[in-house]
Formats: sequence, C-alpha cells, structure tokens
Amino acid sequence: MFDIQAAMRRWSLWLVAAGAALLAFFQYAPDQALALWNQLPPEFQARVPKIFGLDVGFALIILGKVAMFIRQKWVIDKIRAFCVWFKTMIGDTAGAAVRKAALGLGAAGCVMSMSAWGYGQYERLEGNRLVAYADPATKGEPWTICAGATGLIYYDGKVMRVRKGLVLTAAQCRQVTDHILEATRAGLNRCVTQPLNQAQSIGLTLFAANIGIAGACNGSVVRYVNAGDFAAAERVMWLYSCAPSTNPKYPHAHCGPVKRQMPGLLSRRQFEGELMTSGDLFNRSPADLMAIANHKALEDQ
Repeated sequence: MFDIQAAMRRWSLWLVAAGAALLAFFQYAPDQALALWNQLPPEFQARVPKIFGLDVGFALIILGKVAMFIRQKWVIDKIRAFCVWFKTMIGDTAGAAVRKAALGLGAAGCVMSMSAWGYGQYERLEGNRLVAYADPATKGEPWTICAGATGLIYYDGKVMRVRKGLVLTAAQCRQVTDHILEATRAGLNRCVTQPLNQAQSIGLTLFAANIGIAGACNGSVVRYVNAGDFAAAERVMWLYSCAPSTNPKYPHAHCGPVKRQMPGLLSRRQFEGELMTSGDLFNRSPADLMAIANHKALEDQ
C-alpha cells in the first residue's frame, strides 16, 4: 500500500515538485518572472543568464530523480550549499569582496571605466536625490534614490533596498552610483567584444545603466557594437524612447498602442547615441547638457 506520509518526507519528491512548479511559473507567468528578475542587483544579472530560473527548475527535477538512489543527507548538504551561494550573490555583505573579484570590477576590458565627465552626465540625466521618491507613474514602487537607483543598493559595506523614507548622504549616494556604473561596465565587458574608446564607453554605459544590463547585452545595440557598426547602434538606441503614458501630447510613434514616445527620453537616447559615433559631445556647454536633463525631468513630474 502506498504510504503518502512517508512519500511526503522524501526529499526527492519535494525536489521534483519544486522544479516542476518553478518551470510552470516561468512558462505561464513570464511577466511576473521578468519583474522578479529586474529586482535583482545588476551584478547578479550580469553574471547569471536570464534563463537561470529555468536552469534551476530542470536541475531540481534531475536532482530529485538522482536523490531516489543516493543518501538523502548528501542532497540536503548540496541544497544548503546552493542557498549559501545564492545568498552571497544577491547581497550577503560578507561576500562583497568575493563578488567584486568574481565580477572583475575595475579590471580592463573592451568597455573603459567611467570618466569624471561621464559620471557628471549620468548625474545630469538621472538627477541626484538624497531622499527616496516614488515612481511618477505608480506613485509608489519602485522607489528611487540617488542617481536613478532602485531595488537593492550598496553603500558603507552593506546592502539596502530602496524604500519609502530612505535618506542617504551625498557621500553614500556617490558610493551607490559608483557601484551601479562599475557593475554596469563589468556586465558589458562580458558581452561586448569590440574595443570602445572613452566616448563610446560612456555612451553605452549610460544606455545600459538605464535599460538594464540584461536588456543591453541581449539587444540589438550590443550586437551592432560587436559588429563595429556604431552608426546602426546609434539608430537602434533611439528606439528605446518609449514609456507607458496616456498623455495625448506624446506620440505613439513606433511604441505601439500602450506606450508613447517621450521627447526627453528620446533626447537622452540621441545624446547616448551621438557618443557612440562622435566625441563632439565632450565640447558641449554645461547649459546645453543641462537642457537635455531638464527636458527629461519635466516628463517625470
């Protein structure tokens, strides 16, 4: 007679069930899965492929099958080891040095480090607020602080989620922004194979920091960059100028029926794109550059 209570105590059954549930979640709720992925730190997204959840689901099923023929304690030890690794990857402060070394932050690559000029442009485009503020569209989550930082942020050797009421100092915001830009560069260096000059590095880093490293590395912009076609990369950047909006003053353009083309976002994409094909923006006046940032800020109100 089948003993269901005994079966429920077997790790093999739980592993197979967990794997099947995870696969079903990614299959039938892709939007929710993508939303969860976007909440993870940039350096985790840069190191782990977006289909990581599917891989884990298959691995759990296989592990459950294998567990039927081996000692259960071995399986438990492996699961515990995986949990420790995962905790370290997503924000265990004790593993910060390990994560930095593994990502190669500060190491050489096709994408150069952000210059002081580039850092200044990033702050002009994103702003730099010391108090967390709500998303203009949702009037709530995701909360943002410093220069466009959302989700998990890193400063003073600790990990913190951006939430309502969070207040940081200017020095702490500098740490947060430094980490975002360097993690973005490190992620790009895992998918960019074409050596970039300083202007191109700044343009691509500003772009990737805004749309996400996963979106940048898996998109057409990086494919054109790797092919050496920077003019095409610039044109494709302009397509990333859509945002959800019901305001009739913004055109739908190429954005489809739900989103609209935001002039300020288009100005930013043109700014980033010009850096890919020309270094002339280095010579623009601060007032000219500030006008681009102000245009974007008006749309966010």
